[in-house]
Amino acid sequence: MGCATFSAKTFALLGELCLLGIALCVIVIGASLVTYDHFLVPVFPESVSWLLVGAGLAIATIALIGCCGTCNPRRRKCSLTLAILITVAVMAICAAAAFYAFDFENAMREADANHFSTMVGGVGGLQENTFLALKAAFTTAVAECAPSVFSTAQVNMACRRNAPRDDALCAFNPNETVGLFCSQGPGREPYTLDATLTVRTAAHAYQQLDLMADYSHSVGWWISAFCMPPPDAYAHFALAALGTNGSAADLASVAAISATPSSAIPSFGECYNSDWWPSTQPARGEGLVDEGPNAGDAGDSAAAARARVYAELGRGAPIDAKMAFCICATDAHGVSDWPSPLLSLVEWMWPVKWASVLLAVFFLLVLVAQLYLCCCTRPDDRDGSPQPGRRMPDDEGPRGGGRKKRRFGRGRRQPAEVALSAV
Repeated sequence: MGCATFSAKTFALLGELCLLGIALCVIVIGASLVTYDHFLVPVFPESVSWLLVGAGLAIATIALIGCCGTCNPRRRKCSLTLAILITVAVMAICAAAAFYAFDFENAMREADANHFSTMVGGVGGLQENTFLALKAAFTTAVAECAPSVFSTAQVNMACRRNAPRDDALCAFNPNETVGLFCSQGPGREPYTLDATLTVRTAAHAYQQLDLMADYSHSVGWWISAFCMPPPDAYAHFALAALGTNGSAADLASVAAISATPSSAIPSFGECYNSDWWPSTQPARGEGLVDEGPNAGDAGDSAAAARARVYAELGRGAPIDAKMAFCICATDAHGVSDWPSPLLSLVEWMWPVKWASVLLAVFFLLVLVAQLYLCCCTRPDDRDGSPQPGRRMPDDEGPRGGGRKKRRFGRGRRQPAEVALSAV
């Protein structure tokens, strides 16, 4: 086996092993979307989950066939054909992902600079579709959540007064912030006060992401951790969104969170009044309902305590999907050098960009190796191993060098024969 063949086989096998890894990741993601109760469930329909599982299984099967073809010379062309097609597809996807990631990051920075007041078109309308996808994701997730908004001071007080001792962590939420709490949707189990009314800081949420820890939280848990502002800033946002159409109950619920709204924060108003996402009137939630163990049983002390906590909190302050998006997408803290939560998440795209570039280059090399094995090598890989029905050349022995080459062509007499004929 020559050096070129060995290198080609190595790259081909590495590429097929990489395809197996990608297939495994796709299968795990699809299966988790089907079976795992998390806040992305309303965003991705079940058909998408099963499509991911099927695509992962197909890629894994073709990668295994490619491995067999790389190691089995006699069936190489047939086996590598499918692997080459998948390699081309994966290489194209990686190149497109790299291009899109670079373009998306630039567009998001431009959008953040103008506070998402106008839609950034990007190249080929990709960013426009991304903005519409963000709108659809927030609209679906918030609608499934059916949120109620309370300050952590309100939650802490209600839990201190009514929560049982074994379910009272909700009385120790971080002060001076606002939480968005879901009354419906996935990620709310086990329906205790601690699971429903606990607000985490962004540092804790980042830690969970870094450790790939428990993701089974509601969309309200994540928005509260990453996006929700201090009470005075939320009061300003709510009053700006309500405008002159707020009812007395709406205004009273906002005042219950903060009676002194912060000074004007233009970034939120520019986002909320944008034309690319038509605004609606924010509405108060319907409040939280006890769904925990023995809910509704007046004789159960824990259930009765949960019911008292939810009754004291009431319906909360107004919120809608666009208001939640603008809080996440703009400078909610009113500090010019403070990045918006959505832009801070975009910062994570740098590994996506460079990983996509490296994978595209890697699969290009794999494609070259597969084409070389498929088109430029003999069935025996030039290792001298005889194949059934194949006649060994006269100048090759069993291992490629046994018999010496003839010095004279066929039909010419040897020197001894010439001497005898002269006699």
